[in-house]
Amino acid sequence: MATTTTRKTWALEIVRGREVGRRYALGAGETTIGNEPAPQSHVDLSDQEGASPRQMSGRQAVLVATAESLVVRDLESPGGTFVNRQRLLNGQDRALQPGDVIQVGGVQLRVARETEAAVPVAYPPEPPRPKPSNAAPPTAPYTFPGGAVCRTWDDFLTLAAHRWSMVRDELASGRLTEHLRRIQRADLAPRPDPGQTADEVLDAWLGRLPAAKSSAPELDVHPTAVVVRTAATGGVVRQTLRITNVGYRLLRSTIHIESSTPGRLRLSPELNGKPMLTIDETDVGVEIEVPEGAGATDLGTIVIAGNGGTLRIAVRVERPGPVAFPVATPESVPADSLLATMPLEQRLWLFPMVLVGFRLLVLVSDRLPLGLPSAEAGTSGLAASAIVTSVLGLLIGGVLGSRGGLLDVAASAFAGAVVGVLASALGFAAIRSVETAAMSTSSVPTLMILWGLIGAALAAASWVASPPRKRVRPEDRP
Repeated sequence: MATTTTRKTWALEIVRGREVGRRYALGAGETTIGNEPAPQSHVDLSDQEGASPRQMSGRQAVLVATAESLVVRDLESPGGTFVNRQRLLNGQDRALQPGDVIQVGGVQLRVARETEAAVPVAYPPEPPRPKPSNAAPPTAPYTFPGGAVCRTWDDFLTLAAHRWSMVRDELASGRLTEHLRRIQRADLAPRPDPGQTADEVLDAWLGRLPAAKSSAPELDVHPTAVVVRTAATGGVVRQTLRITNVGYRLLRSTIHIESSTPGRLRLSPELNGKPMLTIDETDVGVEIEVPEGAGATDLGTIVIAGNGGTLRIAVRVERPGPVAFPVATPESVPADSLLATMPLEQRLWLFPMVLVGFRLLVLVSDRLPLGLPSAEAGTSGLAASAIVTSVLGLLIGGVLGSRGGLLDVAASAFAGAVVGVLASALGFAAIRSVETAAMSTSSVPTLMILWGLIGAALAAASWVASPPRKRVRPEDRP
């Protein structure tokens, strides 16, 4: 019989999402998947998530496809990437086979192989292979309210995991049971017990479906360890554990605490050791009593066990270590301060220049037309000099803070204005103390000589009090 050779490519098929059965073809090389659009080599699954609280990242995972292999790797996503209900480690490459199920957020995708026809070739006929009885599809598809269609028994599992309440209500209404009778599968009709809830009836029915894949629930917990980092001595810290069912049927689990220090870890009384039912997610509150004392402390383990597996969550308290501050000693302190590294000749011109410059500023500000009341004859007004120095400080502070944002500029300008006012007050007090009434009427050159001499005297005094020391270079320090 004549047939054609085929070239196989990889594809992803939605088995849990808004559009069950939709396929995404994968090209050779890397393809990312997530819930945000990307220009190329990306599968955008944002339209498949629906209202599920489990949301994927913008770039959740990457798939690398070749003609013979397909590999998936999680991109350090917060919620994790699962393959056949097993969570991938960060940076772990997982080889995929047709039929494997990838879960990202609330969406599940089945790995598939697609064929493309090539050159016709004659091959002997191959006898048909019967499908396994447990994978036989219904004889007619079933359409749910809203348009979702189940064509295989596996589709019922997928739809129940994504829209549990819709499938539960459809089963409770009797319409799904009537459909099973019409397709001559009355043996699969639900068998509710008087004491069962509607959720438990659906759970038992899913377990009886002749699906090709396992309908078992699967336990996942986030975080996988609880570490409380605090510097406090004592007190109570509250944390939340999120129990997630990444399988299909109801997750029945219990939670209890194993600890050598009873009372340090506490659960709500209605949860401690009592069964919990989880359809999708359950949040569990934990109270952690932080012990007094230093160092790290292991408080115990929270054990979650049930029909979806067992996980152990270690609880630990860590405190930051003491901050070491360097202790200054005369032998080890590097001579890096501005004054200590300034030679005498530099001080002899810098000090007089600063004092003469400030005195000139006071003289100029006293003569500016600022509209202030005149000061006493022969003296300089404090208000005028304060205005001028504050404006200068405002400008200088604004320039220094311009490297940051608007708030940095405003804060630096305000600080500069305050420094200017304080400098004006101190300088004006020094002027009134040094200059007598007779000297106030002296000529400007005489006043400048006076303040130059005062600056030179202060420079000499600073040299005696803080003699210059050799600057210690970083490479010379021990």
